Amino acid sequence: MQRQTRNLSKIQATAVAALALLLALHAGDALAAASATDLNDPGYMTNAFNKMVTLLNAGVNRVLANGPYMAWARNLLIGAFVIKIFETLFRYVWGNASIGDIVEVLFIGLIVTALYRTYSDWSTAIFMACFELGRLVQGQAIGDTGIMAPVIFLNKVMSSITVRDTSFFSLGILEVIMGLIVMVGEVLVAGASFFAALWPSLVFAVIKLTGPVVFFSLFHERLSWIFDGWLRSLIAVGFLALVGRITLVVICIMYQAMFDIGYSQSSNITTIVITTGNFGTFLYVLAAQIVSFLLLFAASGIAAKLVAGSDIGIGKTVGSMARSIAMSLI
Repeated sequence: MQRQTRNLSKIQATAVAALALLLALHAGDALAAASATDLNDPGYMTNAFNKMVTLLNAGVNRVLANGPYMAWARNLLIGAFVIKIFETLFRYVWGNASIGDIVEVLFIGLIVTALYRTYSDWSTAIFMACFELGRLVQGQAIGDTGIMAPVIFLNKVMSSITVRDTSFFSLGILEVIMGLIVMVGEVLVAGASFFAALWPSLVFAVIKLTGPVVFFSLFHERLSWIFDGWLRSLIAVGFLALVGRITLVVICIMYQAMFDIGYSQSSNITTIVITTGNFGTFLYVLAAQIVSFLLLFAASGIAAKLVAGSDIGIGKTVGSMARSIAMSLI
């Protein structure tokens, strides 16, 4: 069971990576046309994120329309239902099944069909509920609701850190080493912040696309772990959207407090100068970068742990509901 879940996670991770690569290639021309000023503008970056989500949703909706993929998924669902019907009829004729078992299978079919036909709506509702909760937290904490705004703020703080405002060739060896360490920290924090903002939406697209091919498992209790794993992944990515957004907000507040700067999207952030004469400032900045990176890195782990101990058991729940309905009618 755990091995199957790990294999499913590897497949999802590979799919997400492929999707991210395709999006990066598709957006290459647009990014090439963007200036450095655009990339430091939270409005531009938020609009770019919204455009990416719009294109992503359009692509997902095209796949989920009546095409070959959905036809294959429907055939898989119908095939699982037919097998379950024949299995129950066989046990009714030659085994110990009752008419109630046949009625139960019919109601399982109705419940699964209802879940299948509406899954796009309720899966989106689960993710967007968490996404909007994160937006509300961000708006109340820092007064800004743009998803890329904290990322831009962190990047501007990172870019304000410099080693002795002078020519590179006039720096000492120790200052060069300090500068390289700080630069690596800047890259890690910037990359992790973009990851926290963008990753949940990409993963949700993959989960939504894989949804149609997991419903067949609800007809057979021994296979229901497939649907349970998919649903657990959906809930986990919803929590990731919430936890990632809150993490970005917490880090923004941390930098405001540590460096005595107000949250702002303007470029007028006081330069933080590091020299060999104030080695404590270097350690202070390095500590802030390490904490920021580890906290952003831990966000996905926090979201995963929120659902790690859950026993969703939707397959058993569907069977129990259908059994109760069948018993009340017979």
